[in-house]
Amino acid sequence: MKSVALFLLVALPIYAAFNSYVLWRLHRAFPAMGWWLLLPAGGLLLLVAGPLLVPLLARGGWPGTSRAIALLAHPWLAMVMWFVLLGLTTDAWNLAVRGLALRWAELSRLSIPPRVQLTGICAGVLLLTGWSIWEARRIGLEHLTVTTPRLPAGSPPIRIALIADLHLGALGSSGRAETAIRLLNEAQADIILSAGDLLDAPVPADNHVAGGFAAIPAPLGKFAVLGNHEFYAGPQQSVQFLNSAGFDVLRNRALSVGPIRLAGVDDHAATRFGTAAVADEADLLGAGPGRARPPTGSAFLILLKHRPDVSSGAAGLFDLQLSGHTHGGQVFPFGWLVRQQFPMYSGLHRLEGGALLYVSRGTGTWGPPMRLFARPEVAIITLVPADVR
Repeated sequence: MKSVALFLLVALPIYAAFNSYVLWRLHRAFPAMGWWLLLPAGGLLLLVAGPLLVPLLARGGWPGTSRAIALLAHPWLAMVMWFVLLGLTTDAWNLAVRGLALRWAELSRLSIPPRVQLTGICAGVLLLTGWSIWEARRIGLEHLTVTTPRLPAGSPPIRIALIADLHLGALGSSGRAETAIRLLNEAQADIILSAGDLLDAPVPADNHVAGGFAAIPAPLGKFAVLGNHEFYAGPQQSVQFLNSAGFDVLRNRALSVGPIRLAGVDDHAATRFGTAAVADEADLLGAGPGRARPPTGSAFLILLKHRPDVSSGAAGLFDLQLSGHTHGGQVFPFGWLVRQQFPMYSGLHRLEGGALLYVSRGTGTWGPPMRLFARPEVAIITLVPADVR
């Protein structure tokens, strides 16, 4: 698959280089280690291979071993990135000091010795790790009010709860799911939506989390779309789980829900698994002649789509698109890379023609069970008739 090839050709060499930097730092701090350096080298080699070993062992019938490696390898993905960033920062300091010392020799004493560098870097990484693990558990509520003339005048507001990217089956996902269920119960929403990647791996349909979601009251229903990870887990098993959790799965389908119109599309990962075709979103959204948006008197139209991209065919045909996928970057500074692919990678965005796009930061985590400056969320979106203030 394209994502695997990209990882092997680009991400894996970069990741190996990061770990080589850790080994070099260790050697600089303790040059007398000699052959003992092979021990941390072997450990780092296992961590480099971890992202490949974890899914291979899980599919090969070794779930316990897979999880044990994941407990080390997944957090290390973030930790080694911070190690390199902090290390390069201290390297830059020392380089600047050496340059200045050519003119003012007394400044050379400000240079940081290798062991002090290593100690400071490790302390910084541990601090960021602890904070990010704590932040990943702090699922918050994000409130958004949308005023629209498309709701009948005088009608009560409609309260929508949105979750995304819970990644059930990943590390720490069970506890986050229980927190999300509690928040959804407290929100008392009319509609509950999942913008995809609720699953990360096959999960039994009778899992207790499914029962927790199914028991949440939602007078106008619960609806979900399939994200890329639901296809990785298996679309048939994913739909079965989502149905058992009380979700009506919208696979390139639209329906009326009270005074609104709701359309949902499969993630385009579907085409890689040969299970479905990508929807013609314009047809799904009920485009009129010339593919124009129906008149103002028509229903408020929500497009539920996993990835926060607005297709050219759908532009101007919906009132609100709800998406996820980006995790808001999840781990700083990775958000900078996410933004290069998805410029509208988090929060509310106003599109041409007055439509809105809301991108959830996600409710869970993928890979490292950590978040840094990207707090997880359950979004509460309240639709209010234009005459209500």
